[in-house]
Amino acid sequence: MSRWRTNRWIVALGLVLAAAVPAQAQQRAGSTVSGSVVDESGAILPGANVQLQGPGVNRFQTTGPEGTYTFTGVPAGAYKVTANLGGFGVGARDVTVTDTGAVQVPPLSLKVAVHGEEVVVTATKTETSLINAPATMSVITEEKIQASPAQNYGDLLRSVPGLNVIQMSARDININSRQASGTLSASQLVVLDGRSIYLDFYGFTLWDWIPSNPQDIKQIEIVRGPASAVWGANALTGVVNIITKSPRENQGFNLTLTGGLFDRDAGSTAGEGTGQNGGVGASYAHAANDTWSYKLSAGYFFSDPFPRPTGTVPVSSHPLDSSIVTGGATYPADRQASSQGERAFKNTSTSQPKVDLRVDQDLSNGGRMTYSGGYAGTEGLIHTGIEIG
Repeated sequence: MSRWRTNRWIVALGLVLAAAVPAQAQQRAGSTVSGSVVDESGAILPGANVQLQGPGVNRFQTTGPEGTYTFTGVPAGAYKVTANLGGFGVGARDVTVTDTGAVQVPPLSLKVAVHGEEVVVTATKTETSLINAPATMSVITEEKIQASPAQNYGDLLRSVPGLNVIQMSARDININSRQASGTLSASQLVVLDGRSIYLDFYGFTLWDWIPSNPQDIKQIEIVRGPASAVWGANALTGVVNIITKSPRENQGFNLTLTGGLFDRDAGSTAGEGTGQNGGVGASYAHAANDTWSYKLSAGYFFSDPFPRPTGTVPVSSHPLDSSIVTGGATYPADRQASSQGERAFKNTSTSQPKVDLRVDQDLSNGGRMTYSGGYAGTEGLIHTGIEIG
C-alpha cells in the first residue's frame, strides 16, 4: 500500500509538471520590444537602466555597448518604457504591444541633468529633486565617490559643507552637523539602505558595515540640521543616508584595491615609522530573470595605529581673555598603564572583514522585496559614551 501511494504521487507530480511546461511556454510566448537609449546629440548611452511596465509585467534591462535593449516574450497590452542614467534626466515612452510581431521603440533621448534635476534624493523618505528638498542637504554622487582619493568614509565626508568629521583612531570616526565634533558623537544618525548603523546604546557608528567596494554605493545624502521629526530620536543634528545599488543596477564583477601611507611620527607612535593602510573589495551581481536578482560582496580593510598624543597638553591663553591660561595637564592614560607606571596607552590597529548577500524580488506591481544578510567584524579602539573599548 505504501509503494502504491508513492507511485501515485509520482504520477500526479509528473502530470502537474507536464501541464506546467506548456503553460510556461505560453506565458513566455509574445512579442519582442526593443530600442535604444541616446543623449541629446544622438550618441549612444551604454549602461542605462531600462524598465518595461504594464499589466502584470515589470521587467528591467541594461543597455549594452551599442546602447540597445531587448525585452522578449512580452504579452499584448499597453506598456511604458522608462530609461535613466546617472547625470541625465529620465526618458519615457508609451508603447502598445500586439500579437502581430516585434515592436521597435523610437530612441529614448536623455537630457543632461540641470541643477533641479541633478539627482533624486530620499532623505525625506520620499523621492524628490534636490532643489525641492525641504531640508538643507548635500549629495555625494556616484561619480564623486569613484573619483575621490579618500581612504575611508570619514575622508569622503570631510568635503561636505557644515559637516565636521573627527577620526579618533584607526577605526573610530565621529561626525556632527553644524557644530564642533568632540570625542563622542551621539546625535548624528547614519543609515544604510534604510537600516540604522548607529549604535545608540554606545553612541558610535558602525562604519565597518558599509560596503568596502565604492562601486556598490549609488549615492550618499547628508541632511544638516535637526531631522528627528522624520528619522527619529537619534537624528538631533542630522542624517547620513547611504544608498547602495541594486543588483540590477550593478551587474557583473567589480574589484577595488586601495592602499596608502600616513605620517605618525608623533605622540605614542613616535619613531615607529610611517603607517600603512589598505583594503580590497569585490562584488558580483546578476539578474537571473525578470523577478530575481542577487549580489554577493566581500571585503577586507586594515590600518596601522594612528598616533596618540602623550606628555603635557600645550599651554596657551584663552582666546577671549589672555589672563586665563589653558592647558598644562597631561594627556589621559590607560588606567592599567597608569597603575603600573607606564606611559599613556597607544592607539591600536584595525582589521575589518565583511561579506554580504542581497537578493531582490521585483514584483509585478512595481514593488520590490529585498532579502539580505551578512557578517562584518572589526578590531580597534572605539570611543563610546560608556568607556573607551
